[in-house]
Amino acid sequence: MPPLDEPPPLPSPKRRAGCATWLLRLFAIGVVLVVAASATMLFLMRSGRIPDSRILDRYELHERIVDRLRALELEEGEEIVLFYSGAPFDVAFDGNLLTDRRVVSWFENDDEERVVDSVELGSIDRIEIRFTSHVFEDSTLDVYENVGGDSIYSATLLLSNEEDGDHLFVEELVKRARRADAPLATVEVSGEVSEEELSRIP
Repeated sequence: MPPLDEPPPLPSPKRRAGCATWLLRLFAIGVVLVVAASATMLFLMRSGRIPDSRILDRYELHERIVDRLRALELEEGEEIVLFYSGAPFDVAFDGNLLTDRRVVSWFENDDEERVVDSVELGSIDRIEIRFTSHVFEDSTLDVYENVGGDSIYSATLLLSNEEDGDHLFVEELVKRARRADAPLATVEVSGEVSEEELSRIP
């Protein structure tokens, strides 16, 4: 028992978190959530459960995606060269495909109907590509084919610009179309493209 002439001990001051402390805590929580979400998305893409955000060649595609493409669009004996889907969950809703025979594009319209456009490599006579480098925007490829001597618009493909996949897709398409003796006379390029990138198109 303390002597009577000593004052009672003062209560300890209560420490309060300032605004900056709470902001740091919220920032840390936000970083953890973003990292966790990114890791989850990466796992789902790499395991073939959802489409990748990049254009992939046959050897990068998970067998789940390959099997789905075989069931959806591939003809007997047809081989995948490059593929990209802008759909968030299922490649059935959106697809942009280059095979050893043709280019194929499909999407679901406003009436929830699946629209499919296909052009044989040997009949392509014109392509128009609009490149973009914006993160949330795909490059656009319009394909025309020769029908009875006329150049007819036939398909539009969306191409991810991630890791320059859109440039790779166009280069491979032009190369394979020429190899298939296509009457490809015009390759019209616009948008964000450098002279060095232009020079790579065959």
